[in-house]
Amino acid sequence: MDANTETKKLIHELESKTASLKSAANLLREFTTPEKRKMIALMRDATKEIQQYLAELEKSLDY
Repeated sequence: MDANTETKKLIHELESKTASLKSAANLLREFTTPEKRKMIALMRDATKEIQQYLAELEKSLDY
């Protein structure tokens, strides 16, 4: 896969994860406390993936 294709893929993944995170944040107010705890854990996982995508994007700028 060439660098441009990889960058586009990373940007797509970043857009998808951030949209999902925003949707989850909007839903939080409707959940019970136990459900909120589960959702927050999932949101933390999503932020880790977002950080990974950002790091990979930064690396791709060096090439």
